[in-house]
Amino acid sequence: MKRKIIASILGAAASSAMVASSYGQGTIFFANYEPGDTGSPSAPVTFGNGPAAGEAVNSAFTAELLYQYVGMSGGIAGPVAGFDVAQSSLGAAGTAAILNPTVAPITQAFNVNTASFPQGYLGLYSYTDPNNSSTAVVIPGYASGTVTFEVYVSGTFNSAFYSGASSPFTQATLATAANQLSTGDLFNVGTGSTALTPMTVATVVPEPTTIALAGLGMASLLAMRRRK
Repeated sequence: MKRKIIASILGAAASSAMVASSYGQGTIFFANYEPGDTGSPSAPVTFGNGPAAGEAVNSAFTAELLYQYVGMSGGIAGPVAGFDVAQSSLGAAGTAAILNPTVAPITQAFNVNTASFPQGYLGLYSYTDPNNSSTAVVIPGYASGTVTFEVYVSGTFNSAFYSGASSPFTQATLATAANQLSTGDLFNVGTGSTALTPMTVATVVPEPTTIALAGLGMASLLAMRRRK
């Protein structure tokens, strides 16, 4: 009898967890261009400084969609304070690599001024969920209300680490299983205006204290060698 009671309790908990997971999340398309629609806006990522300043970042870079809403819980810690990282359908961080424009659908469906990007990269990304091929990321725990987003891009170029975050932008509501709305994207904030705009990444320079500590460490190592 006890085993049956325990089993029924576990079954009820599992079913309620399934309901919570299906209804307690929002979705949004994560891309800085719209494949197949050359008239749609784009927001390419470029270098803000360094030897490639002004050029589009290449496929060594990745983009993350960061989110923040009132009462949010759980999620994965984000690279920007107060924000979490959007997820895949199975909970992993939903990251999108910068695309190589020499492969479809970039060359066929979209054309940005490639002449201004000597590297041949367009600084574009479009997320695909590895679990179900969906092009939308998941905002866990979301039920209703406004969500604030930022896009964080980072990567290494010429042995230097670059990173940058877009300006924050908000969406009035997200598509959920409960509201049955169509999944939106990063460009439309419900007023016809463009939310996501082109962004740049910059080299990350170590803080003076970090450099000083590194210098002290080297000095101590040299002193130890001299004693030996």
